[in-house]
Amino acid sequence: MLSAWSVAAAILLRENHKMTYIDIADKVLKSGLTRLGKKGKTPERSINNVMTTTQYNGRRVFKSLGNGEYYLNDPSIVRAIPKVQQALLLLNACASH
Repeated sequence: MLSAWSVAAAILLRENHKMTYIDIADKVLKSGLTRLGKKGKTPERSINNVMTTTQYNGRRVFKSLGNGEYYLNDPSIVRAIPKVQQALLLLNACASH
């Protein structure tokens, strides 16, 4: 299983536009690549929390744009993160089937 933040980042890279945390949570859940939604009853809140707190090498991964919308703080740096690269490969593999 992958981390929810890495799949969320991969989804934003693939979509290449801002999204609400609710839409991101929906896509993360549908991917089946994480444990999101397996225990808790509010995966949207979990994703919102992850997106406001996740850092990589001391930098925030996600940027809040207000109104529940997010994008990547620096897409070129995020694309280079190994966990995000793995999530992108798996998302693309799922999409091609």
